[in-house]
Amino acid sequence: MACSKTSPPAPPRRLMLRGGARWVALAVLFAAASALVWSWTRPPDRFDLDGRAAAALARGRPRTALRDALAFLARRPADPAANLMAARCLVRLGRHAEAERHFTRAEPLSAADQHDRALGLVLLDRPLEAAALYTELIDTSPNDVLALKRLAAVRLGLAQAREVVPIAERLIQIPGAEVAGQTLLAYAFHQGKHFKQAAAAAQRVLELDPQLDAIPIPRALFYTHLALDLMAIGRDEPARRHLEHALVRDDDASLKELLGVVCQRLGQLEEAERNWREAVSQDPANADAWLDLGRLAMTRRDGREAVRCFERAAQLSSQAVEPLYNLSLAYRMLGDRAAAERARQRADANRQAAPPSQGGMGAPADTVQSATPQHQPQP
Repeated sequence: MACSKTSPPAPPRRLMLRGGARWVALAVLFAAASALVWSWTRPPDRFDLDGRAAAALARGRPRTALRDALAFLARRPADPAANLMAARCLVRLGRHAEAERHFTRAEPLSAADQHDRALGLVLLDRPLEAAALYTELIDTSPNDVLALKRLAAVRLGLAQAREVVPIAERLIQIPGAEVAGQTLLAYAFHQGKHFKQAAAAAQRVLELDPQLDAIPIPRALFYTHLALDLMAIGRDEPARRHLEHALVRDDDASLKELLGVVCQRLGQLEEAERNWREAVSQDPANADAWLDLGRLAMTRRDGREAVRCFERAAQLSSQAVEPLYNLSLAYRMLGDRAAAERARQRADANRQAAPPSQGGMGAPADTVQSATPQHQPQP
């Protein structure tokens, strides 16, 4: 009897279903695990302003924080938080031009960020934009003393003395800021040539802060302005007393030069000469003191000494008119007409190239030094 072939028995249906369910479950588990790994490893959509970069910046490592911010910006250049972190780091590194580019895309800016940005604009010689930011800060917080002082400094740098007066008056009303307010008021009145009001404000500063420890400008500049204001209203003796008091604490060549001028006005020529010679000994680049000594030599008919002093003053202040004009007169005293004519022509060339002189050696009325950035009011 022939045997027929038979197929192996089929597994029970329940076992087939159970095996298929196992594979489905494994597939679901694998997909879930993959999604979890992706969520852990994929780049974030937004920069975490309080994350690793912020921690690095707080630990004083701005370069590390900057690398994190720039790496994120390489993928998402417009991210406001990453731009803000980059700007903060660049401010700490003193790279204000780069910081400003990031500030334009950054948000939200805190008051501290706005202060940093405004100061950067000042350092970038963009005072009008800085003034606008300080004004915004003051509109938001009217008693922001730092913003008020810095706005006043910017306005003074722009020779906008009139706009500084209301700022100074606001500071005077804020507890703890009266010294700064009165100092800025004196500075603004001095710059505006309201010498009596300037002297009164400066005297009030001395009443409030006799040691001038809280003023926002160098002490030497404060006393220079006060002396000039007092001299302008005919009070030479008080000007002398203030300068002598200032020199007890600050052995400053510019104060000695101005004290010499006061002594000359009081008829004390030996004292004047002593102060001027001490000034040039201490600071050989003090052009005003060399000019003073040259004029003194002219009154003594000492043409050679006058030429030496005027030549030195002209070298130190090459764009000024006064040293060259006086040098021409000194050469005439010596009978050297050719040299006198050359000096006169140089003086004429400087006069034509510059605005009309408003004070010593063609400088603004508040002295050569006060025109330089380092002598602007500081917060």
